[in-house]
Amino acid sequence: MRFPVVKTWRPGVEFDTDNQGNTSAAADGIGAAIFTVVDIHRPGKFPARVFFTRQWRDPDGKTFGKGKLHIMTAQAFKRRLRGYMHEYELSGNQT
Repeated sequence: MRFPVVKTWRPGVEFDTDNQGNTSAAADGIGAAIFTVVDIHRPGKFPARVFFTRQWRDPDGKTFGKGKLHIMTAQAFKRRLRGYMHEYELSGNQT
């Protein structure tokens, strides 16, 4: 049984390299990452750790994701909250 191919939004960007070796990034659309802080813990003399879950909101407003627990240092978590780390363009084949 074959299932039809359906174009869906995926978080992140796709990288493409042209013949001259220049790399560009394109996104399907603008979505959002939803971070929920569960706890912040400072284990002794080590850097503080942030325990959080992450879900995604697609451009249509649907929220999805497993809600798995992630752990990151507080400093790295602050960098993550600043926004997407690469410059990108919106791809022309949006639905």
